[in-house]
Amino acid sequence: MRTGLFLQTGIYGMDRVRSRNIINKIKPGSIILMGRDFTGLDSIRELIKWIFEIYDKELKIARPLIAIDQEGGNVVRIRDLDYLPSNYALGVLGSKAVSRYSGMLTGYQLYSLGIEWNLAPVLDTFSNPDNPIVMERSFGSDPDLVSDLGDSYIEGIQSAGVSATAKHFPGHGFVKEDSHLKLPVDSRDEESVMESSKPFSRAIRAGVKSIMVSHVKFDKLDSDFPASLSKNIISRLRNDLNFKSVIITDSLDMKAITSNYSASEFTKLAYSAGADILECVDPELALEVYDSLESVAREGAQDRSRRIENLRSHAVGTFKPPSEIMNWISVQAVRWLRKKNLRADSRLAIVPLRSSGDVKEWPYNMYNNMCNHLTSLGIECHVKYIDDEWNFSNEEIIFFGKNLHLNGNWKRINQLAKNNNCCFVSVGIPNDRELIDTQVGYIASYSEKYESIITAVYSILGLYEPPM
Repeated sequence: MRTGLFLQTGIYGMDRVRSRNIINKIKPGSIILMGRDFTGLDSIRELIKWIFEIYDKELKIARPLIAIDQEGGNVVRIRDLDYLPSNYALGVLGSKAVSRYSGMLTGYQLYSLGIEWNLAPVLDTFSNPDNPIVMERSFGSDPDLVSDLGDSYIEGIQSAGVSATAKHFPGHGFVKEDSHLKLPVDSRDEESVMESSKPFSRAIRAGVKSIMVSHVKFDKLDSDFPASLSKNIISRLRNDLNFKSVIITDSLDMKAITSNYSASEFTKLAYSAGADILECVDPELALEVYDSLESVAREGAQDRSRRIENLRSHAVGTFKPPSEIMNWISVQAVRWLRKKNLRADSRLAIVPLRSSGDVKEWPYNMYNNMCNHLTSLGIECHVKYIDDEWNFSNEEIIFFGKNLHLNGNWKRINQLAKNNNCCFVSVGIPNDRELIDTQVGYIASYSEKYESIITAVYSILGLYEPPM
């Protein structure tokens, strides 16, 4: 049995020599593409074609499943596609039909590129306003809403030939730590944990092809290990919830794991706990995982192999969804929370609450493009950054940001609001609005997608009227 079948690895997409070495050694059953691996749609197509040729002509084994994180919102690897504004935006609309369509269009676009596995949707219930990792990636705080919209999205994307992934079982929405940085601990009782995992049991009934297990420690379910390494928690998924398809870990290069276990330790723990596929986005660490996996990847290998084979979709829809509807979703989800119109005939400052950094990278060029567009309409406009030295008076200012309660930027907004007309656009979940002075307008776009942002700006300038 080929050990690499049970490993999903990242590669160095822009470095063919290093990527070939990774592929030749591991022969992974799945390869996950990140934004660093390509420069555009043509680049993605060429990269996937190159990977397939290695498997077809050199290795002479079955092609790998190409996977990606194309959730929508702030987790999007391919921004050239008509991606979702965010799951939370779908939650605001609350329509199963719209959610199903969103999955269908995402699946159609990915499948047309040769990508047959999307590590989405996020089915975590958003329950902790201090949680930096879930936020607008969730459909909302109601488990029934998350279940309804998650099921519909899964149905849509899998009808287009792309396998969906429900993540992050049994839920990442109640903790406040970011598992990319440290190991979160969820101390709720067993009943509460299982109640919040309802969207995953619903996804199983909806036929989801895979489930990703989180790097969160649920100490009432397993006092020793995080879910991704826990035999107890994975067995609940496999036996209690009767999940017969692929279980994949969250990426094992995250500090929740690497800060607490060696590569040999977490590899053996994850495999023996029952994970079918170990994800490791970091190619160098993936080589260590592969070496450790070779010594254990025998027990249960046949069953795992069968489940992985079934991961590939055999029914591909031919319907091409109209892409315009995705822009409609981005527009319709925008909501006023505190209405205040600014003057379109005055000098307008666009202020992303970010460091000025490298303005060539997204999203800085998005704000610059928006400013250029407004200028073309005759609106005098310029982009400033929160760390710039400036102190204007009598100016119309639109701030863009999120999580003000976590980063303290609300203080700067309130300071500038004393001498300027100001509005704030929340590009995340609007749980920070009480921190901003009542004289500051507040509108929620739930996304930093261009269509969502420009709709919010048009609303502030009185050119479009979204609901309250």
